[in-house]
Formats: sequence, C-alpha cells, structure tokens
Amino acid sequence: MWHCLWSPPTIGVVNGKKLVFFGGGDGICYAFEALTSIPGEPVKLKKVWSYDCNPPNYRDPLGDGKPYNYYIGDRRKKYITNTSDGTFLGPSEIIASPVFHNGRVYCTIGQDPMHGRGRGLLHCIDASKTGDITHTGCVWTCGGIERTIGSVAISDGLLCTSDLAGHVFCLEEKTGKPVWVHDTKTEDWSTPLVADGKVYVSAKNKLITLAAGRELKVLSEIPLGSSACATPVAANGTHFVCSQSYLWAVQQGGKGDRHARRRDRVTAAPAKLAAFFRVQPGAASHAIGCVR
Repeated sequence: MWHCLWSPPTIGVVNGKKLVFFGGGDGICYAFEALTSIPGEPVKLKKVWSYDCNPPNYRDPLGDGKPYNYYIGDRRKKYITNTSDGTFLGPSEIIASPVFHNGRVYCTIGQDPMHGRGRGLLHCIDASKTGDITHTGCVWTCGGIERTIGSVAISDGLLCTSDLAGHVFCLEEKTGKPVWVHDTKTEDWSTPLVADGKVYVSAKNKLITLAAGRELKVLSEIPLGSSACATPVAANGTHFVCSQSYLWAVQQGGKGDRHARRRDRVTAAPAKLAAFFRVQPGAASHAIGCVR
C-alpha cells in the first residue's frame, strides 16, 4: 500500500455469484466472494481475481527494476520531479469505487489531489475471469485521462468520467473509443452524474451541465459560491447539489428558497439554479432549499 485505503467497495452478480469489488491502496482491483451469512468473528474473504491497474511502466517508470519512490510524484515534497502539468508518470492507487455494469468492472487510478496532477488510466475489466487477470481480463484501457479520484457514470451505451485537471470524458462503454472531451478549466474531484438527458459535473466552485449523448453541448455553468467536491445526486425527483458551504435541492414544483435556515445566508446561486431548471423541457422546476 502506497498511501492509504480510499475506495468504498461495490457489489455485483457474476455468473450467479455475488462478488465484492474493491480498489486497493496498492493500485490493484480485487474481486472477493461475498459472504452468505454474518460471521461471529472477522473472516478472510475468498479472493476470486485481482487486476493490476498500474502497467509496468507506471510501477517502474525508470525501467531499472528497482523499487520506485511513490512520493516523488507528490508535488509537496522538496525532492519531487512532478511539475504538476499532467505528464508525470508513476504508480497510483485506486481512490474511487470500482463500477460494475453488464459483467464488466470500470476502474480509475489516482492520488490524493494534494499530490498534484499526473498520468492516470481508466480500465474496463471482464469480471467473469479468475486468478490474476491483469492481462486476460483487460477489455480496454483509456490512457488519455489524468489522475482522478472520481468513478464513472454509464448511460445509453456511453461512459462519462472526469479527471483531477477538469477534463470530462465521454467514451463508448463497450470499446472505450472517445466520443468527446470537455475541458472545464478547473479542478474536478467528483464523479459525473448522468440524469434526465444531462451530464452534471461539480468542478471546483461551479456546477457544469452538459447534454448527454454523442454531441458535446454545454448547457450551463452555474457558480456555487464555494468549492464543490461532491458528486451531484438525483433522488426521488430532486436534484441535490452540495458545495463546502451550501446544499441545494432542486425539484419540480418546489417553492423557491422558503425552507432555507437563514434567508440572509442564501446567495444568488439558488436563484440561478432554479432559473436554469425552469428553462428545461417539461414541467417547471424550482430550488426548494438552500442550507448553509
């Protein structure tokens, strides 16, 4: 393990068996058999497969076969060679949750954002394999992505993800073929949300809305008043957007900001959010709450 464990596990059914997918702090994605009952004491899970998300040139960028100093890639260190322009090549851990979809696992690699930018990689893994499947389980990879701490969102045969540098990628789910890339020109720590025919991205201090589909179209950029690191969430007909200082809920038929805890703390952002959702096709939508 290089830095620490970040990745929340996910679960999926493969060939009739429940598997737990876990992104390790060693840069390896694992699949374990899920427990069928609650044990009385801690037990060791049975490993089904492992997949190294760091190719040999990432683990040994110097090519000398010697152990590589992970922290050379941390821009905070005095001895670093990372200029944080996205080109630094070195090992990374898995921070985001692996995503299971249609028998495949999608997994990204990255580092603590404080370490700076660097080369990343997105993997599509065949979850039906067993053993060390680093080579046999690789369906496709995308090397154009930088370090990321976000997962992927999949809808209608297209996959969306973003990297720390703020590039939003749309790829074909089955092949990994690029469809489009959008540069938000700001850091992005979140996972895109695909809902209602749109792609929502919380990038630094603004909510960016793109049209879902094969054509790149920017629908809106709305300032949030403070840094936004969390992934937007849609649930029960409500769109939740969170920054470090505010939480908004946008809903069809809402009543403006009447539920705000303190009206003197409500910024112009909720009004802009409400206005944006009102001009979309369908019934009117309004911000129903802003909490700081």
